[in-house]
Amino acid sequence: MVFIKDDEPILPAKNRNVPEGTLSKKIKQKISDLIRDQKFCVLSLKGEHTAYGSLVSFSYTDDLSEFVIPLQRGSRKYNLLIKEREVCLVMDNRDTSPPSPNHIEGVNLLGTADLLCDDEKKEALKKQLVKRHPQLKAFVSSPTCSFFTITPKTFYHIVRFQEIYQWTPESSSSV
Repeated sequence: MVFIKDDEPILPAKNRNVPEGTLSKKIKQKISDLIRDQKFCVLSLKGEHTAYGSLVSFSYTDDLSEFVIPLQRGSRKYNLLIKEREVCLVMDNRDTSPPSPNHIEGVNLLGTADLLCDDEKKEALKKQLVKRHPQLKAFVSSPTCSFFTITPKTFYHIVRFQEIYQWTPESSSSV
């Protein structure tokens, strides 16, 4: 059961010492299935004076432990992300769902972004991004392109606009 206060979900505290159960694995699979079909997401973060959202391309690891977004160095998104590392990535299936709005599902990923400085990892992520987004080859190879990795803390899977399921990756449950 999910309670709502001031338009925000209030979810029961998770016992962080309990291994992933069947329900948690099902939620993770639903999240993974939805994300696999999406090439873009909305990067939401705190702006200088207000909330800020921007459409970005992304890639991720199969276990959902790390996401990567390429950004132009010096852009507004880049500068805001350098100042504020806490982010939300919003993905949904509006473009692939059946015509009924009740079939739309979404995922909110709450996580922490880090500017990637490791050159070896950058090369691996470039390949991963180009495989998922061939049209970005020139952009990700540009010397002004930077990569941010996002480590998820919590995922919210939203179904039928009001059913909210939470999944916390095991790697962040020990934090």
